[in-house]
Amino acid sequence: MPPQLVKALSEYKAMWRRDAQDEEYLFCSVSADKLSRHSLKAAYSKYANTRGVQKTSMHGLRHTFAREWYLNGGDVIQLSKILSSATPKSVAEGIPKTVKFHEM
Repeated sequence: MPPQLVKALSEYKAMWRRDAQDEEYLFCSVSADKLSRHSLKAAYSKYANTRGVQKTSMHGLRHTFAREWYLNGGDVIQLSKILSSATPKSVAEGIPKTVKFHEM
């Protein structure tokens, strides 16, 4: 895992999951159970809507992460590993589209 991601997850755990054991879920429900896809989508949609964003999707969040990773000096090879289902070639081909959209 890239050092930046390790740092971000460590900071998250220190703030929100300080008492969690290693085998517990990092992102979980209030009862420390695994989040369902529906719960995660609903929470993200609610969060985005409170900030004036009407069109949201988990896939869009994935694109935002990839774009920000790249714009902040992230490596395409590492990014493809983080995204797991993406090949380095598909990530490299998609980056110009998201960067161009971001600059509009």
